[in-house]
This record gives sequence, structure tokens and C-alpha cells, in this order.
Amino acid sequence: MRTCPQYTMKGLRMLLDPLLHFGIGFFAWLVGMGVYLLAQPYPEIRSVREGNGGAAISFAGMALGLALPLSVLPPVTESLMQIASVAILVLIIQLWVWVFVAYVLFPGLRKGVPAQRTSASIALAGVVVSTGLLSARALATTEAA
Repeated sequence: MRTCPQYTMKGLRMLLDPLLHFGIGFFAWLVGMGVYLLAQPYPEIRSVREGNGGAAISFAGMALGLALPLSVLPPVTESLMQIASVAILVLIIQLWVWVFVAYVLFPGLRKGVPAQRTSASIALAGVVVSTGLLSARALATTEAA
């Protein structure tokens, strides 16, 4: 039985496209998390490893807040360049919101996380996840240009 080259290429593309989209989204998420961790005034990963529940909540909130809008990128974009552009915009929005909340709105929150005050961590994580949801919703209603 012979296979037609166009069907083989279509099947290959159906396999590779999701992997490529995942790779770009995961890379954008890693970059965002890296910038977030570098901006922290304390070593958050070490705090999580040492059992600081507040640091774990804060870290999880940012991880979710970045992942939510990045998860809707493929349906609203047509090209890899659009995916990368929108991913950069998402990262800027999420990191700006985190800086605004942690440094301007509630400057004491940053000190509360390393001090294991979980209320500060929950508040910060809640704002970042909420922003992620709003960004995801805004992207989901946008048509690809």
C-alpha cells in the first residue's frame, strides 16, 4: 500500500505543530519565571526547598499567573512570530503587575513571604493568578490578525 506524500506531511505537521507551540510557550514561561526569580529580594527557590509555605504559595501563584495566558496563545495566533510577540506582551504584563503589587500597592508583602506570613503570599498569588486569568480571557476573545 502506497502512502501519498501530502498525507505524510500533513500527519507530520499535526504532530510537530503542537510540540512547537508547547516549546515556545514553555520557553516563554521559563523566561518569565527566571525574570521573576531574579527580581525577588530573597532566594525564593531555596526558601521553598527549606519548607517556607509562603514562598511556595508565591511561587505557585506566579507560575500559574504566567501559564494561564500563555496557554491560549496558539488559537489566537497564526505565526510563530505572533506567538513570540504575544508571549512577550504577556510576560511584560504579568511581571509589571507583580512589581506594582509587591513594590507599590503593598510594599510590605515582599517582607512577609520570607517571614513565612502566608497571608502575604496568598494575597500576592491571588492578584497574579487573577491577572493571568484576565489576560487569558482577553487573548481568547482576540482573533488572529
